[in-house]
Amino acid sequence: MLRIRRIQRQKLMRTGCAVLCVTAFMVAVLSVPAVAKALPDTVCSLLAAQVMKDEYARMFKEFSSQYVRPESYIQCVPISLSAVPGYDYEEETPPAIPDGVEFVSGRDLCGYTDTPSLLLSNRTNFNIDLNALATDKLPFSFDTETDSPVVLILHTHGTESYLPKGVNYYTPDSTFRSTDITQNVVSVGKVLADALNAAGIPTVHDTTMYDEISYNAAYTNSRNAARRWIEQYPTIKCVIDLHRDAIVNADGENVKPVTDFAGVSTAQLMLVVGTDDAGANHPNWKTNLTFATMLQKQANDDFPHLMRPVNLRQASFNQQLASGSFLLEVGSCANTVDEAQEAAKLFARIFIKVYYEQN
Repeated sequence: MLRIRRIQRQKLMRTGCAVLCVTAFMVAVLSVPAVAKALPDTVCSLLAAQVMKDEYARMFKEFSSQYVRPESYIQCVPISLSAVPGYDYEEETPPAIPDGVEFVSGRDLCGYTDTPSLLLSNRTNFNIDLNALATDKLPFSFDTETDSPVVLILHTHGTESYLPKGVNYYTPDSTFRSTDITQNVVSVGKVLADALNAAGIPTVHDTTMYDEISYNAAYTNSRNAARRWIEQYPTIKCVIDLHRDAIVNADGENVKPVTDFAGVSTAQLMLVVGTDDAGANHPNWKTNLTFATMLQKQANDDFPHLMRPVNLRQASFNQQLASGSFLLEVGSCANTVDEAQEAAKLFARIFIKVYYEQN
């Protein structure tokens, strides 16, 4: 009996040595990142788990459980690999943040707390009650039977840009301008136009950046363009001039108006409506304001905290050209481009609902 036990112990020691050799080999090979990365995940998983598990199972099956319980033996021989399958060793550390940057500050600028309400930022001499303008019927009519555009989206200040995705800082010399149409307001206009067209609302998107050559002549150039579009397509009843804002707090920091929907960070929006208070030939501005109020009310019902207060201004902003026109400020220069695009998706849903249910 003693001789049998001695033979069993010798076999156990030999098997244990074999297991340790296999482990040492795995650690040596997989410790080299280039080798670990070159191996398919399935191979790495096999080496790291299944082979060792099978080896232990065979050993426990061969020898009696009186020497060691399988569970405790597995637990007391942990396998530690310095190379992790699937890890990208070319991106081991996040990009360094440049020196001297300014971090942005996020704020909810909807103007209310719990209960959504129609709020107005009035910069005119007119006395306006948005609740009195709230209606369930459009003050003008879209042609819902036409295939020609009924909505025009353009960008007077097309070079207004955003921060890249995932960035929450800027450098003091940032201009917040870009001609890259994937990073500026043109990209946001595309998201809105695509959503409206997909919903059966014929929309034309003018991607020209009218401030690229001359900032001072931007409104003149965009007005001429809007006239040409309306002459070509008289069915256009709504002109959306899509911008982004620039908001600075008392400390001189750029602020991004932001909220959250279903865990997605989203830029807040603001409707800007022009008047004839500064002398422009724009007698029907209340039609635009009524339309904006309808959109604001729908947004408050469907996506509370998405909208900042409606902004009523003295200048006309070319809104005399069509009966359903407004400026749409999508976030600010401190928002990221993906936050702005998320906001455009939600605004599209609001516009679509008003278009079909209240037209």
